Amino acid sequence: MIVYECKRLLQNKALLCLFLICMAVCTVFIGIYSHEAEIDWLQSVFRKTGTVYSDSYVQALQKTAEADENELKTDWYREMLENCKEDRTFYETYNASEIYEMIANLKTADGRSISPVALQLMQYKYAYLDRCIGRLQNDGTADDVYFDYATARIHTDLFVHFGTVVLICTCFFAVLCTLTCYWDDKLCNTQALVFSTRKGRRLQKTKLCAPILISSAVYCLLTLFAYGLLFLKNDFTGIWEQSVASINNSSVVPDAEGPFVSWGSMTVGAYFVASLAVGYLVMLSFLLLAAAFGSADFAPLPTAGVLIALFAVVLLLIVSYFPNVNSILFYVLRMTGVGLIYNRGLWFSEGGFFTLIPYYETVSSLLCIFFNSMFFLLSCRYFKRKDL
Repeated sequence: MIVYECKRLLQNKALLCLFLICMAVCTVFIGIYSHEAEIDWLQSVFRKTGTVYSDSYVQALQKTAEADENELKTDWYREMLENCKEDRTFYETYNASEIYEMIANLKTADGRSISPVALQLMQYKYAYLDRCIGRLQNDGTADDVYFDYATARIHTDLFVHFGTVVLICTCFFAVLCTLTCYWDDKLCNTQALVFSTRKGRRLQKTKLCAPILISSAVYCLLTLFAYGLLFLKNDFTGIWEQSVASINNSSVVPDAEGPFVSWGSMTVGAYFVASLAVGYLVMLSFLLLAAAFGSADFAPLPTAGVLIALFAVVLLLIVSYFPNVNSILFYVLRMTGVGLIYNRGLWFSEGGFFTLIPYYETVSSLLCIFFNSMFFLLSCRYFKRKDL
C-alpha cells in the first residue's frame, strides 16, 4: 500500500513541477543572499591572521592591511581593526539574573507588565542560562572571529533568511504532496470503492506514510541542492569550527536585535545541522496539519490548500503585529509552525523576552507535531463515521 502510494506521488507531474519550481526559487535566492566576494576576501585575510582574537592576530592584521595596496579594501580593513578594539569581556560580565530582572520590570504602552505565567517560565530559563554562561566563558567563545565585522550580516543572510526560503519551499511541497495523496482517490473516482468498508477507511492512517517518505526525501534533496550550491559559492573553510556565539554575532528577528547568546558552546557546523533538524520537524508539523484536512475530506483539494495557506498568512500577520507581551497568547503564537519560521533568527539563542523556555525552537516544533498528530487522529475518527 505504502509503495503504491509513493509511486502514485512520484508519477504526479504537478508535484514534479513544484519540486523544480522550489529548486529554481532557491537558486534565485542564492544569488540574492550570497556574499562570495566578501567571504573570499575575508578568508584570504584569515589565512594570514588566524581566526581567534589575540595580540598576534592584531599584529598580523595590521601588517596585512599595510601590505595590501588595494584601496577598495581600505574600509574593510579599517572595520576589522576597529573591531579588534571592542570589549571581549561580554560573557565574563554577563549576568542572566540581571537580564531577567530587566525583563520583569518591562511595561507595555498601557503600563501593564509581562504575563505572570510567562515570567515564571522565564525565571527558569535564565536560571538555566546562568549555568550555560560558565561554559561560554571557559571555551573562549567571545574570542572567535567568525566573519569579523560582517558576522551578523552574513550569518543572518545565509542561515536565517536563506534558511527560511528553503524551509518555506519544503513546507509548501509537503502540504501539497499530502493533500494530493489524500485526494487522489476522489479525483480518480475510486473513493467509494476504497472506503466502502471499515478496513478501507483505516487506510487513511497508512496513507500518511507515503507523503512523509516523499516529503522527507524532497527535504533532503532540496537542502543538499540549495546549501550545496550556496557553500560552493561561499567558502566556509575553517568557519565550521568557529563558535556561533561569537561576540561578533547577533540574533536578528523582525522584532528584536541583540547578542546571540546560545545554550552552550555551539559551533557553526553544529548550529547548521541542528537548524536543519528543527526545520525538518517544522515541515512535519505542516504535513500533519495538511493530513488532518485531507483525511477528513473537509473540503476539495484546492479549497483545503487555500484554507491552509490563509491560515498560515493570517497567523503570520497576528504574530507580526500582536504586541501585547503581557498576554500569554503573545508567546503561544510564536510557538506555532508559522511563529517558528518567523522567529528563525532566535533558534538556539536565549531569545530575550520573545521566548519562554530553553531550546524554545525544539520544544515548540515537537509540540506542534504532537497537537497536529492529535488533530489528524481526530480527523481519521471523523472520517470513519462520515457518510460518503
